[in-house]
Amino acid sequence: MKPKVITNIFLILLLSYTVMLAQYQVKSEYLLHPEKNIEYIINEADYWKQFYDSTYGGFFSFIDGEGNVTDENTKALCPQSRLAYSYARAFMVTGNEEYLKYAHYAAKFLYKHGWDKENGGWFFTTDREGNITDSKWDRYNKEIKQAFQQHYALLGPAAICDATGGRINWSEFINNPNENSELTDWDWVMRGYNSLMNNMWDGRPNYEGHYYIADYDWANPKNKGFTPTGDAMTTNAVILYLLTKDENIKNRMLTIADNISDRLVKSRDDADVKLGFAEEYDSDWVINQKRHKHLLGHVYKAAWVLGRAYLIEPQEKYRTAAEMLLNDMWNNGGYDKVYGGVYKKYDWASGEIIDSSKNHWTLEQGVTSGLINYYIADNPQFKDIALQIADESICFYMENIRDYQNGGSFSETDRTGTKVTDYTKGNVYGANYHGVEMSYFAYLYGSLFLKDTTVTLYYYFPATDSERTISLFPLAYYDDKLIIDEVALNDTSFTSFNRDTRVLNIASGIGGKFKVTYKEKDEPNSVANKTEVISGFVLRQNYPNPFNPTTVISFTIPQDGNVKLTIYNSLGQLIKVLVDKKIHAGKHEYHFNANGLSGGVYFYRLSSDKFSSVRKMIFIK
Repeated sequence: MKPKVITNIFLILLLSYTVMLAQYQVKSEYLLHPEKNIEYIINEADYWKQFYDSTYGGFFSFIDGEGNVTDENTKALCPQSRLAYSYARAFMVTGNEEYLKYAHYAAKFLYKHGWDKENGGWFFTTDREGNITDSKWDRYNKEIKQAFQQHYALLGPAAICDATGGRINWSEFINNPNENSELTDWDWVMRGYNSLMNNMWDGRPNYEGHYYIADYDWANPKNKGFTPTGDAMTTNAVILYLLTKDENIKNRMLTIADNISDRLVKSRDDADVKLGFAEEYDSDWVINQKRHKHLLGHVYKAAWVLGRAYLIEPQEKYRTAAEMLLNDMWNNGGYDKVYGGVYKKYDWASGEIIDSSKNHWTLEQGVTSGLINYYIADNPQFKDIALQIADESICFYMENIRDYQNGGSFSETDRTGTKVTDYTKGNVYGANYHGVEMSYFAYLYGSLFLKDTTVTLYYYFPATDSERTISLFPLAYYDDKLIIDEVALNDTSFTSFNRDTRVLNIASGIGGKFKVTYKEKDEPNSVANKTEVISGFVLRQNYPNPFNPTTVISFTIPQDGNVKLTIYNSLGQLIKVLVDKKIHAGKHEYHFNANGLSGGVYFYRLSSDKFSSVRKMIFIK
């Protein structure tokens, strides 16, 4: 056979194979370099320090675009919990213990003033000093309790427990005897959780789930829907299971996931749903047909929730439902393919977009749902869609929502991002927790799912009088795929840990700041390319891609053997042989330098006696 014919056949094989692979090329530097998300988290954490009330504690909540406090006499309690979350995560990605102190300051105000001592559960607002007084938010303090506030009150304290084990002595940590408290952070989490389950959980067979609202004294709980269901998952259900591995908490978490897949997503069949899903229901899960104008971010958030559930309990219905939701958004107008990002509001009955604005929290849902579904999907075309949603959403956020001039982040812009339509940076609900959460998971997901590299998190576990074991579960992940790479305690190597089960073995009298580096096991998993799963070979996407002029190509082989790694141009002509020898089993990395070559599309091929795989890469001059 003539060389030209061989070249053409090889080119056809290359092109036909690469059609099956993910083709979308990431543009955002926050995904190309996931560690850059840490810089954004630091900026947000430092920005909010100025709103700490050193006189009465807690943080001011109502902040305008220029950083002015617009209501000095009202403190919202949801932002206290959200700021506790943000500062706990800021500590975990930086190791800066000052952030842990600010997390405590926010949570302390919540504990001291936000708990309803008579009826249990959490209030909604206080005055500056922490008193429950007359205000325009009275209804949420004196007439009703919402699942929303009960869920979000657990968010920050649970994150503190993740970072510290939940039983830190704050008076010693902050060196202030006035920080003593009878209850630990973990005690407060379980107090809130038990109140939630005792008063807002419907345990009737076939109707299980969280109620949406109840009277101030918990009488007459009623109604269900996305908010009490989806918010339960993101604020407390997943993290409490990961922290405790309690089967009862897991069962509740899976019931919540079932409600999303079997009720919300299924409403597409039961109601005349043109886009997304029906969002409001009565106590018996009967759809409220009269209210069909809702927030598109909830659809994306549902896809993220289902992805997290799938990684803990890989039921195919979770992955299928999540993929259905994102495909629906992509194909039927629920995603902005012109300017990128998630629209604000839609009408599920008509399928129309009724508000094309972009806001901080809906963009976060585009990022998190896109990344997790990119990881768990086995359909290459859908992986492209999920990755593009994540990439363009974080691009839009960082380019248009983040305020580079004054610090912090705006609430909302118009569709194009050229006009800020809501300058506020803090209100009764938010303190830009969503931006921090977005970047926290973009750092974790981007590093592990996209870049296939390590991630480092910090923990503060104080010394105790007895030895203990602490299990670490930094995110919903395949338990047998994430391992500890290395650990340092107070900047000194710490070796008493189990890398595979992610357990620290801490002797009595030992404690301090632990720096833990995680990585994925060097073996294929159930969401890898099926051919690679069967054979045990894995050829990964090069990083960075596009590149100029160097990139790293990595692969894993299951046993010692002869392999060949070669580079071809778009005409199928051999450019370079990177490897052609017998190598040992395991993961290998090789650098490719394109100096002297023209910019464009290139292919790299890994081959052995039992395996052959090709991927595409782009050299940009």
